[in-house]
Amino acid sequence: MSIFKLYRFGFICTFFMLLFTFLVSEKLQDVIGMILILCIGILHGANDLKIIQKFGKTKPKKTFAYFVLYIGVVFFGGLLFYSYPQAALPLFVLVSAFHFGEQHWETRSPTILYRSFFFLLYGIFIFSLLFYIQAETSAQIIEQIVGIAVPTEVWIYSTALSGLTVLLLLILSKLNRKFIVWELVHSGLLFLVFFKGSLILAFATYFVFWHSLPSLRSQIQYLYDSNTREAWIQYIKSGLLYWLLALTSLVIAYQFIDLSKTYFLSLFFIFLAAITFPHALVMELMFRKKE
Repeated sequence: MSIFKLYRFGFICTFFMLLFTFLVSEKLQDVIGMILILCIGILHGANDLKIIQKFGKTKPKKTFAYFVLYIGVVFFGGLLFYSYPQAALPLFVLVSAFHFGEQHWETRSPTILYRSFFFLLYGIFIFSLLFYIQAETSAQIIEQIVGIAVPTEVWIYSTALSGLTVLLLLILSKLNRKFIVWELVHSGLLFLVFFKGSLILAFATYFVFWHSLPSLRSQIQYLYDSNTREAWIQYIKSGLLYWLLALTSLVIAYQFIDLSKTYFLSLFFIFLAAITFPHALVMELMFRKKE
């Protein structure tokens, strides 16, 4: 599937997610969103170790070092949330913001000014927009994790500043105006899904259709030098075991959590954070290898 077909597919799926928000209950929206995240979102990180192996294909010791580092970062992320949640959550947002921005724009335009800064700002815009529109639910989750109530005004200012700066950098980068209009339409459609949908469905819409699927394509191209149906099937087969292990670890953790003190959504986002830290590092290294 070409990258442009994938973007069109993502846009169509986002539109259908918007329709779902009018047709189904919030509870069912959460179910749909969770299924999408667990089936596709988690899968897009299931072959990180295979990518690491390609980094060190001719250097076994380096491959093993990457593997140890990966597992260590996962445990460090979980430990950080357990011991210092006030530091862990902002770090997770910043790492995820850069990771989202990098994946979203890496293949779209190589000419953007201040690329790393732009990637970070774009991701911050997406997170801030989601947290602002879903202020009540996101505030509850953040307070459960860090014990601090974040004022809604923080997300208002963050959304405005990051969004305007992203738009300014796009204009200064002299990109095709039709391309900029397309991104504005995309952001507008996302806004509607964020506004009408539940937090889980809203997050899943961006995470799955605008991040995970393009990431899968980038990874498959890197691993197999093609994006044929056979390559996608091979990727799924290769990552199936690690995908199942990730889901199993979430289920096990869920069984041992005292739900009178910790809510499932908070646990779920901590789980995503722990596996996001090393995944974002692997993707950054992969993009550097491709340059």
